[in-house]
Amino acid sequence: MGRLAVQRWILVSFVVGALATAAVPAAAGAKKPFSGKICGIPSGAELSAAHISDPCVQFKTSKRAPKRGSLGAITYSARWGPTSGVGGEVHHFLTVSITKAIGSGPAFDLVRKRLFSKILEHGFPVPVGSRGSVNAEESACPNPPTNDCYTADVLAMKGSYAIHVTLGDAPPTNRAVEPSPAQAREEDEQEDNEFEDTLKAPVTAIAQAIAAKL
Repeated sequence: MGRLAVQRWILVSFVVGALATAAVPAAAGAKKPFSGKICGIPSGAELSAAHISDPCVQFKTSKRAPKRGSLGAITYSARWGPTSGVGGEVHHFLTVSITKAIGSGPAFDLVRKRLFSKILEHGFPVPVGSRGSVNAEESACPNPPTNDCYTADVLAMKGSYAIHVTLGDAPPTNRAVEPSPAQAREEDEQEDNEFEDTLKAPVTAIAQAIAAKL
């Protein structure tokens, strides 16, 4: 597992773990519970803006029963497209994971404050759920000549739900004429910054659509 994947795993584990040790008071007049179906949430326009054209695959729901002193959890997840590098090709992909805490207890407010702080540490604040943040980073993939791909993540929380949305994309870096090494490094750095920024808007829009259904 690469460094970026480890960092994301740690962040998501914190979100799920925090929810699993806290209480979530029931809201008065709460709307219809989330059905768990993710694939139909992002609109065609949102997927197009994210360069996602592959069909969605919803994974099996994961459930953990409540135990004495801790909450249970239900995790819903779905994916569009394979990971870049599969088959030696670059791929655009989107993953969505939603975890709902099950149970009750008095510690929710305290854990929520810690969780909110962790979300803010993750990246730039974005209006997703109660609080959310987005971060984009470069990663290696088979995309000549720079072999650059980019991944953007939104971490957010809404009520008893933890939200994690990841968008993977790659710029059209193939060039008819190769630049000099110095020029290539300068162009690559500029491209990194610009492309990371272009991912933040579409992944945030999809995360907002997810949060609106919770």
